[in-house]
Amino acid sequence: MRDTAAIDCKNLDQAGLVEFAESLDQPAFRGKQIMAWLYRPGIEKFSQMTDLAKSFRTLLSEHAVISKFAPPTLERSQDGSIKFGFPLSDGSIIESVLIPEADRNTLCISSQVGCSMGCT
Repeated sequence: MRDTAAIDCKNLDQAGLVEFAESLDQPAFRGKQIMAWLYRPGIEKFSQMTDLAKSFRTLLSEHAVISKFAPPTLERSQDGSIKFGFPLSDGSIIESVLIPEADRNTLCISSQVGCSMGCT
C-alpha cells in the first residue's frame, strides 16, 4: 500500500536521496544509485532500476513516487505570444511565455509557481 505522504524523489537532490535511503535503513550509496536512475530516459518506475535489490525497489514503491512532468497547456495571444502552463502534481502551474518580436524572440521562464510580472 502506498504511503499517503510519499516522497517525490525528483524533489530531492543527491544528499536528500542519501538521507531518504538511510531513513529506510539502507546504506548511503542507495541514494546515489537512485539519483543515477532518476533522469535516465524512460525511467518512470522503481521496478526499472535493475541494479537495486528487488526488496528495496518494493520498499521505494511503498514510500516514494517518481513524478512526471505533464505536457503543457498552450494559450495563444493575438500578438503571437504563447503562454505555456506546466501543471505540477499538486495542481499548481508554472507558467512561461514566448514573446515573438520582429528581430528576436523572448522567452520568460518562471522557476516557481506564481509570478509577480503579471503576463496575461
